[in-house]
Parts: sequence; structure tokens; C-alpha cells
Amino acid sequence: MLYLALAFVMILPLFGVIAMESGEVSFFVDEPGAPNGASLAYVAHLLVFAAAFYCVVRSGASAAATRIPKVAELARNLDSYSVFCAAMFAVLAFLMVFVYGGIDVLLLNVDKAEFRVSLGPFGAIMAIATKWVMPTMFAALVYALFSAGWNFIRRLMFGVAAICLVIVGASWGFKTTIFFMLLPSIIVTAWIARIRTLLLFGLVMLGMTISFAIYFDQRPDAASAIEALTLRLTALQGDLAWYTWGKISQGHMGPGYLKTFLPIFGDRVLELLTGARASQNYADWASYYFGPSMTIWGGFPAERVAAGVTNQPTLFAECVIIGGKYFFVLASALFGAIIGVIVRWIRTAIRSGNPQLSATLATFFSFTILPWALGNGLASLAYLINVVGGMASYILVAIFFLRQRDPVAVHV
Repeated sequence: MLYLALAFVMILPLFGVIAMESGEVSFFVDEPGAPNGASLAYVAHLLVFAAAFYCVVRSGASAAATRIPKVAELARNLDSYSVFCAAMFAVLAFLMVFVYGGIDVLLLNVDKAEFRVSLGPFGAIMAIATKWVMPTMFAALVYALFSAGWNFIRRLMFGVAAICLVIVGASWGFKTTIFFMLLPSIIVTAWIARIRTLLLFGLVMLGMTISFAIYFDQRPDAASAIEALTLRLTALQGDLAWYTWGKISQGHMGPGYLKTFLPIFGDRVLELLTGARASQNYADWASYYFGPSMTIWGGFPAERVAAGVTNQPTLFAECVIIGGKYFFVLASALFGAIIGVIVRWIRTAIRSGNPQLSATLATFFSFTILPWALGNGLASLAYLINVVGGMASYILVAIFFLRQRDPVAVHV
């Protein structure tokens, strides 16, 4: 599933790039589609990325089969951990729905983009819960259950936790939030993917995505929702990549790249260093974030981006911004190697019988690596919210499962 998700994110924008070169029109960029050589450049990017990724993943000890081992000592605290998960998820679901106002999104009283923006600084708490704490704790629970076994209490608490997770994911109103929240659990349990499992999970997620598109985007029927999703997954997935290649290959300057590393320690530190504040000058503040800055650079109005509407420039666009027309493949190779190292680390953690590290890394892949591949920028890997979220999630799981010897330190 991990490889499938990564391939999906990396390959799908190519269809959008091809569509733009074929004359497709996108409202995210200020130029109509036309041939500019972006398709061939994107294929070169994919080939170099895949070669670097493959070489790193297949080297050394990581070539061994990845399976969850049977670890009897995980059963010692598994009942209490499953109860803790269910109780904590229930509290988070209540907060999301009734305190943060997720019920207004569910009842279509508030637009999902407006809801996300309206949360302000307090939204970081629920963002960490959604992107880190819940996915990691749930993945660790699933890992431990597959390793140590099930009983009535564990099944019951697993069901409660799953329902609460879905409620929190749905309350954001976005079509794929639930998928990404469940992805870490799929990664740790189905590394060597079974076709039946993949098909079932894929069909459920596809049905849920179409249903959410009909409901939250208020599409009149399934056909309209599928048409909109198809557009989002093709032209609107590769338009900014096409635009970036066209501009950079013609000698135009892109938005500042190195400055996107300044927000690593959060907005308050960014404001102290630069004076940039979203509430005063959104375009200036957005210029320090790779995704929003690229969206605005492509011609999309800054006020629309401020309202929560953003595009995905893709990893290819970032490589082109870094390396230009002739050296972008060097960045492709570097990024492929970086992601390959993370995948090796995940595999080693899974084989070691370490639920806390396996789940934390799987969540890091789902909510940080994949969004980076979509266009969040390399700096997003080290954002403060990811560091805090990862540490908090690991500690919450490790309290129950920390072992005296951590074999994951060997053969990474």
C-alpha cells in the first residue's frame, strides 16, 4: 500500500501535465494549456526519482521481507491501551464536533475552507490530533492487535476508536482526510499488499470520496462528482507543474525558495524574523510557504488562497525551481533517495516488533512525505507542528509499549 500510494501521488500529475499540453484550461494558472515540453521533463523526473528510490530501498538489510512479528509482551498492556485509545478518540471527536464547530461543516452550515481558516491558532491543536495523534495511535493499536491477538475488549475498543476517527476526519469536510488518517494502519499491516485487501480498501475509499464530493461539494449526482474528481486528479493535479516548467525553461524567475525554510519554527518566529503576518499582508506571509507561494505565483488570487483554496505544485515543480531547466533531475535523485531512506526505516521498524516507531513513521509518511510529494515543499518535513506532533504521538504510544531493548536501532 505504501508503494501504491507513493506511485499514485508521483504518477498522477503526469496526466494533468499531458492534459495541459493538449490545450486543457485550468482556473489555477493564468495561461491556457499549450505544448511546452513539460511532459517529457516530467517523465525524466519520474525515471530519475524512481531509480534513486529503488537503489536506496533495495540496498542492505531492507531487502528482507517485511512482516509484523509475533511479540507476546505487547499483550501485557494491550487491553489498557485499546481502552485508552477509544476514550481519547471519543474526547477528540466530541471536541471536534461540538467545541470546534465541526457539526456546522457536517450540516453544511459552514464551508469547509472557511471552517479551516476560522480555527486560527487553536486549529493547530486539532490539526495535530488529526494528522498525528489519532492516526499514529490507531496504527499502533492495529499493529499490536495483529502481533498479539484479539479479544472481546480489544475488538470493542477498536470499533469505538475507528468510528471516532471517521467522525473527526469527516468533520473537516475534505474528501480524503479519512483515507490519510487510515493509511498508516494499512501501511503497517499490509506492506506486502494482498490484492483483495487493496481492492476492498480502495473501493470503500472511492465510494466515500464520491459520497463526500456529492455531500460537501453539493454535487447534484454521482456523475457530476466523478467528473469533478477526474478534473481534480488530472488537469488540476498537473497544471502548476506544467506552468512551472514553461516559465522556468523560458528563463523566468520563480518565487523565492530558500525563504520557505524560515517558517520551520512556526509563524511567531517567522514574524519576529521577517515581520510577515497573514492577517496584515497575506501575499507576503504566503511567500514563505512553498505551496501557497507557488499557487499565487501561478496567477491564482491571493485572497482566494487566504480563504483556504490552494493548488498542489508537485515535487516536480519543486525540483524545477531548485535545479532549473537543466539540473532539475539532480533534485529528483536527491528527493528519491530521501524518501527511500524513510521507507527503509519504516520497514526496519515494522520487522523489529516496535509499534510506536512503526506507527509514527507510517504517519510521517502519510501526512508529511506524501503531502511533500504533492507540493508542500521540503521545508514542511521539519515544520514545528510535525516535530511536536510526531514526538507527542510516539510518547503516547511508547508509554504502553516501550520495550527495554529497541532493535530498530540496528541495521537501519
